[in-house]
Amino acid sequence: MMISMVIPVFFFAAQLLRQEVDKQIEEQRLRGEYLTFLSFAQRELKTANQFRVQQGALLFELPTGETVRYEQKKGQIVRQRKQVDSPHFQGHTVLLQYVDQVFFTPDQQGVAMTIYLKKKKVVAIMETYITARKNDES
Repeated sequence: MMISMVIPVFFFAAQLLRQEVDKQIEEQRLRGEYLTFLSFAQRELKTANQFRVQQGALLFELPTGETVRYEQKKGQIVRQRKQVDSPHFQGHTVLLQYVDQVFFTPDQQGVAMTIYLKKKKVVAIMETYITARKNDES
């Protein structure tokens, strides 16, 4: 009689444990994708200047004169670039997936980013500030 009561409790506890482990695995996957994005963004933004936000998208200039735009589209952060002589942005590179919201806050020295990632029931909030390199004009 006692065993018949313990078995359902055991299975319930095992199910809860499995759900928690699955959640932690998804959190780690989100963090891994974010770190990959962050590595790319740091390399690019450190060389950039003229940071600004237009309609929620981050725009900045590269040393080549190209303008780059990071914006959220359909749950992704997408990168597009515009050549010096072109009136339109071109290309479409997905930098990060599972993006629920993104906020860019530029200033004279760099840009702060707050990114809300969401996959299934897992939510992760990532915040960072990337400082641009100072132009050495001496």
